[in-house]
Amino acid sequence: MRTKRLGDMLVEMNLLSEEQLQDALKVQRAEKERLGTTLVTHGYITESQMVDALRMQLGIDYIDLTKTDISPEMSQYIPKTLAKKEKIIPVSVSKDTLFLAMADPTNFMALEQAQKASHKRIIPMIAATNAVEHSINTLYGNEGAAQAMAQMRAEAGISDREIRTPEQDMMEDESAPTIRLVNSIIERAVNDNASDVHWEPTEGDMVIRMRIDGRLHRILTIPKNLEDSVISRIKIMSRLDIIEKRLPQDGRARIRIKGHDVDLRISTLPSLYGEKIVIRILRRDGSKLNRRGIGIPESEDYKLNK
Repeated sequence: MRTKRLGDMLVEMNLLSEEQLQDALKVQRAEKERLGTTLVTHGYITESQMVDALRMQLGIDYIDLTKTDISPEMSQYIPKTLAKKEKIIPVSVSKDTLFLAMADPTNFMALEQAQKASHKRIIPMIAATNAVEHSINTLYGNEGAAQAMAQMRAEAGISDREIRTPEQDMMEDESAPTIRLVNSIIERAVNDNASDVHWEPTEGDMVIRMRIDGRLHRILTIPKNLEDSVISRIKIMSRLDIIEKRLPQDGRARIRIKGHDVDLRISTLPSLYGEKIVIRILRRDGSKLNRRGIGIPESEDYKLNK
C-alpha cells in the first residue's frame, strides 16, 4: 500500500488547511528544506504535531530521549559529523541491528549513510529535534571517556591496580586511561559551564551527573569494576587519603584547561554502595563575577542597569 504524503496526512488530520499546505510548499521550494522542517520552523504546526503525524505516516516508534540512557560506546557506530549533520543518534544495538533516533525519519539519505557507517541494519525511531541535538552533544562529549573506559577494561585483566602515592602519580604517564577518563569528565564539565560534578556509586554502576544552570543532568555511567580506580585517581589529585573510606574527606586541586586555571573543591562521603564524590568547579578568570555570568538574561540585566 502506498504511503500517504506528509502534507496530505496533515490536511486529513485537520492540522493544516489546503491553502496553508500550498503556502508551505512554496516556502519549502524557496528555502530548499524538507517539508516537515519548513512547517515547524514557520509555525504552521508544532513539533509534537509533526511527530504524531510522522508516526502515523511511517508506522515507527517514538522515543523520549530525555528518559533514555545511551551508552558512550554507541558513538563508535555513527561518526560525530554524520550525527550532527543529519540529526541522528544511535540509541542501542542488538546483534546486527542498530536502533537510530532521528529528528526526521523520512530522511532516507541519512538512513543509507548510517547503514554504511555502522555496517548494520537500521531501525529508525522518531524523536524531538531538541532532544536529538542534546543527546548528540552528550554522547559525543563522552567519546574520550568511553575510549578511556575501554582501555581500562582491557588493562584490568593484565594487572591489579597498585596503590600509589601522590608523588608517584605525578610521574605517571598522563595518557594512562584512568587519568584520561577523569580528565575528560572534568574538562567536559568546564566546557559545559557546570558548577559541580557528582560521582555517585549505586548498586550497579557509578553514575556521573553535572549541575548545569541549577539542574542536575545525568551524563554517563562508569562500570562498577572501574569505580575504585576512578575514586583513587580523584583522591590522588586532591591529595586525600586513598586508604580511608569510612570517613568524609575534603581536598582541593588546580588544573589548567584550554589555557585557563580552574580550582576544584573535592568532597568525599561514604555511602551504602561506596564513596560518593562531589567536585565543585571554581573558575579563576572572573567570568562568573557579574550578573550575566551567573545566568541573569540580557533583558533582565538591562532593566537592572536602568
